Amino acid sequence: MFPIQIPLPSILLAMLALASSTTIAAAQSPSASPPRRYELLINGENFVIELGAFQELTSKLSGGEKYQVALRVAQYQPLELNTVAFDYHRGFSVVDDQGADVRTATLRHALGFVMVASDLGGPLKEGNEPNALKLVADLAVAEIRKAGGQAVDVTKPASLTIGNFSALRVGIQYQREDTAWRSLVYLLTNKKAAMSVLVEYAADDQDDVLPIVQPSLSTVRPH
Repeated sequence: MFPIQIPLPSILLAMLALASSTTIAAAQSPSASPPRRYELLINGENFVIELGAFQELTSKLSGGEKYQVALRVAQYQPLELNTVAFDYHRGFSVVDDQGADVRTATLRHALGFVMVASDLGGPLKEGNEPNALKLVADLAVAEIRKAGGQAVDVTKPASLTIGNFSALRVGIQYQREDTAWRSLVYLLTNKKAAMSVLVEYAADDQDDVLPIVQPSLSTVRPH
């Protein structure tokens, strides 16, 4: 795939609009509960087991052989977009816009914070990363101020490595309705893909938010 020049303004305006509508939203419900009953196949023999229960199964085909089994839902689940994929905490509910060129997933956590991930459809043109990050951050600041945010402060860009991606990140701090808020804006790029990520949360919740978000970012991979 050849590097592409992404039409960033239209893409990121849509992304920021999604995020700004959830900045101070109440806690959201996670995705629907998984089914409780499952079929398990062991050595060609079928068993019915309950989710979350430790069970002893007795084989009718293997001379009464017993199996100790338990089934539970993994805390992180895979999400595949068009050119990137990552794992997300099961406390998130996910809305995927299914975009053909640029695909955005809005993830709202039961704790009340939001993460918006946009698959930009392919690698960015080399050297465009700092400008792209600045554009995302500027749009985020504009949306924050439009929503009544005050005392907005933006950190200098930081370079880091996340998995197989090079990343740029800025932090945004602001006040709204006597509450301190923070946003983290990431741009992740490599030779195969590019993704922007916006995370917004109440500053007092940072110690709960970051341990959930950081494992997701570390799993970003080309798809």
